Amino acid sequence: MGARSTLCRVLHQFQSLTRFSPRVSVVLEGDPEKQHTYTTYEWVKGKAIVTVDVETPFDAIRISFEGVATTSTERATYSLRTAIATQTFLRLIQPIASSQYPTPRVLRPGHHYEFPFSFVIPPAVSPQSCDHDIKSTHVQLAHQRLPPTVNDPRLRYDDRCPRDEQVPGSCRIAYSVRVVLKGRSSRSSKMANLVDYQRGVRVMPLAEPMYCLGGDILRPGIYTRTEQSLTYGTAIDRSGQVVVTSHTLPVLLSYSSEGTAGKVQLNLRFNPIGNASPPHLKRVVATLQSTTFYSTTPWEDYPSLTDRGLANGWEREACIESFPIVSSHKGPLAWVAHSRYGSTSTRNSSISLSEDIYYTACIALDVALPPEQTYLPTFHSCLISRTYNLNLCLSYRTPATNNSLPNTTCHIPVRLLYTRNEPSMISSQATPDPLGVDFDDTKFEYQQQLTQLPAYSDVIAGLI
Repeated sequence: MGARSTLCRVLHQFQSLTRFSPRVSVVLEGDPEKQHTYTTYEWVKGKAIVTVDVETPFDAIRISFEGVATTSTERATYSLRTAIATQTFLRLIQPIASSQYPTPRVLRPGHHYEFPFSFVIPPAVSPQSCDHDIKSTHVQLAHQRLPPTVNDPRLRYDDRCPRDEQVPGSCRIAYSVRVVLKGRSSRSSKMANLVDYQRGVRVMPLAEPMYCLGGDILRPGIYTRTEQSLTYGTAIDRSGQVVVTSHTLPVLLSYSSEGTAGKVQLNLRFNPIGNASPPHLKRVVATLQSTTFYSTTPWEDYPSLTDRGLANGWEREACIESFPIVSSHKGPLAWVAHSRYGSTSTRNSSISLSEDIYYTACIALDVALPPEQTYLPTFHSCLISRTYNLNLCLSYRTPATNNSLPNTTCHIPVRLLYTRNEPSMISSQATPDPLGVDFDDTKFEYQQQLTQLPAYSDVIAGLI
């Protein structure tokens, strides 16, 4: 009897282990050629399909749209322990009426149980998701903007949507439609998750110029004014000084799935020594530097490479990548001579050359990023940030000797913005003060209502 009871117990355990669990699949509406990439205010619609092989009683099904950020760093200690942080910054719940459930609540074989869902990508997350210490309102507003998808291994990457190779594998921002089937386990009477299924989707938030904060450009290591003394022949023979400044800060560069393009304007000033003539621009070499900051503790301020946490290994790391980009300018520099008395003229005028004369010129560079790469927009979240610098190296030559002169390098902050339409230049001068924006507008009221789970038809009315 003892052997028989033991055999029955083993068979019962084997049957419980091999019992087929419910299967869930998520079907998304829309064009599959776009690989289900969504942006701000777009619908995420579809249905969750549940099937079973054996009768399965259940209590409820929960369908949600979630955004989760995950980071990991190596602690600089004797044990080299890995620190991991996970933040669920977005969770939208799909209301399901009682009439949508089968009666009784038992899933039977041979049936497909469909539960439709519809979400709208919000422009921002709830303030409760960013409840850590913040040094300024600018940083808090930046953390509340919806970040893009970063390094999600569940998504498909190909020639139409290549992977962003500039992101380290230790940080990730993933969005998914999550389906959880709740019921009582056959092994116990406690409530448990019979199925927890997630379907990953790609999110690229739209750029909204009115929310383009400018505080991050003040971080150390960014200098948009450079002064270079020009010499020729020997080091003693000085011809003057070239001062290069950026026209706007930051440079707002928009891009879409069709490509990236824009203009960068530089202002040059040449202070001659004696009767020295202004130099000719020989060439401009441009590189785009991307920096991904990530941490297992929330950032209190905009991240910077001079942050003490990066230097001391305080659970903060940065990944820097640089690659050349295409930049071009048309024609030679059109130097304009100025007198301290207020008169101006072109270089060929009859103004006498003296120390009272200086020259100015303007360079308008056409910038285009390589189309075979994927670029994340500039963003700042609680754990992960992405910033860009445009590094320009200008080389000159003297008109008289054609000798090459020292190079001048500028590090210009670039705000990369994702747009729905064709790439275009967005003027940073038209960006209002973010602290003067009324955040009680319809869009933010809509996002707050989503967290209270109202009927979606009431929420979206009048917004799209």
